[in-house]
Amino acid sequence: MILVLIGTVAIGLGSAGILFLTSKVTGVKPPTGVAPIAAGIAMFAFMLWNEYSWFDRAQDGLPAGAAVADTIEHSSVFQPWTMAIPRVVRFAAIDAGPSAAAAAAPTHPGLLRADVILAERFGETLRLPHLFDCTGSRRAALPATDALPGELDWVISGTDPLIKTACATATVLPADRENGDIL
Repeated sequence: MILVLIGTVAIGLGSAGILFLTSKVTGVKPPTGVAPIAAGIAMFAFMLWNEYSWFDRAQDGLPAGAAVADTIEHSSVFQPWTMAIPRVVRFAAIDAGPSAAAAAAPTHPGLLRADVILAERFGETLRLPHLFDCTGSRRAALPATDALPGELDWVISGTDPLIKTACATATVLPADRENGDIL
């Protein structure tokens, strides 16, 4: 967040400097108060660009094969422009590609292991391993300990965007054939 503040101030000073240099080169003196107004407009434009482009930049930083499952938009009366065009402040993505070690087991057809990536503007990005049951429309966060699928705290939902995205976009890899592990 401090880098955003530094960038905003630098944009303001830079725009005022460009106005000053332009007036020196052309010999035309701008009216009093134009430099602070130009700096303010440039800083506001940068702030809007930075806030509204965060989601696209964060999405570009996701691992190959990851898919955004859900977004949360924000609007506030203290930022009246967000009342017209809300901005994305959080999202959840599914990384079910080879890097997430997605796997199905022959003894548990329809089960898929994938990572849920939770990202928030100015917040910590979390990567949580989940087990998805595509045939039963349910998901469960995998604990740090080795738990069996029956012992997991399942979330059952036919409309959960995480389940829909994981089951629709996942590349299912072969399970560990030696012990049939799905985790």
